[in-house]
Amino acid sequence: AKWTRSGRAACLVVAPNIERAEGAGGLDDTLETIIDTCRSRGTPVIFCMNRNKLAEAVGKKQCKVSAIAISDVNGADKPYKLCLQLAKDGRESFKKAAADAANAAEQQQQEKQQKKQEEDVVEAPAPAPATAAAASIDSTTASPPRLSLSISAEPFVPRAKS
Repeated sequence: AKWTRSGRAACLVVAPNIERAEGAGGLDDTLETIIDTCRSRGTPVIFCMNRNKLAEAVGKKQCKVSAIAISDVNGADKPYKLCLQLAKDGRESFKKAAADAANAAEQQQQEKQQKKQEEDVVEAPAPAPATAAAASIDSTTASPPRLSLSISAEPFVPRAKS
């Protein structure tokens, strides 16, 4: 933290898998303050690896490291510039992927709404046969058409097959 406050840090490397430690003065607050300080001073912040691999990179295999402030890059200019370029490319790829995912989710939501609207539309029922018959009757007749229905009192007996 003191390297970033004094402006002596050339770069800050942060592991993205930091455990949540909510509460005043916890790891979350401290790291957020350090990152904000770096950004306000123009110090590059690179999110990479994980806490175990970050610890291995600095020779601390028995513990986990959440962030590293790099103070001097003399003699390692090419790898440093490569890291900055890779971090920039990674951020751009992440932003593009996030935008694509947001667009896909929005399109999916619109398709769901459109499908629901189509389901909500009630189709007009086909005209019933009686309506069709009534439409063919001459409009000059005053009485409605009569329907006759014959009912047989004899039970239905199937014929024997011969």
